[in-house]
Amino acid sequence: MKETYQVIISAVDGSENSRKSFHRALQIAKAVETKLILVSIVDTSKSSSGIRYGIDIVEEEMKEISAKLNDFVKEAEEEYNFTDIEVLVQQGYPKSTLVDTIIPHYNADLIVMGASGYNAIERVLIGSISEFVTRNADCDVLVVR
Repeated sequence: MKETYQVIISAVDGSENSRKSFHRALQIAKAVETKLILVSIVDTSKSSSGIRYGIDIVEEEMKEISAKLNDFVKEAEEEYNFTDIEVLVQQGYPKSTLVDTIIPHYNADLIVMGASGYNAIERVLIGSISEFVTRNADCDVLVVR
């Protein structure tokens, strides 16, 4: 067991819970003086038309999310005087991308995320991302409500 966290991931999706979880991750990262990886995954498995996203739509959404995450970084610098943040915007299926790719790649000790960005129907049909990560991640998981 490690004495302190070395790498913390903050997984955000734009929901109010993810903003709260980002602030909690910042507080922890600053307290233990460690790196924070700010991650958002464009879910390419979802589409309002029922078909997979086109490349141009995914690229546009990734640009929008990158701009939003850069605002998070500015907020961290201004409000917390914290600058050791890496931003990652990736496409894929959020559950497996977090557990199988991002957490192992960074050798993360902790992932901090909001309780759910899904609505009630989506949670029933496909389950929440935070629930999946809690059950399957090889690191500590903090779910912020």
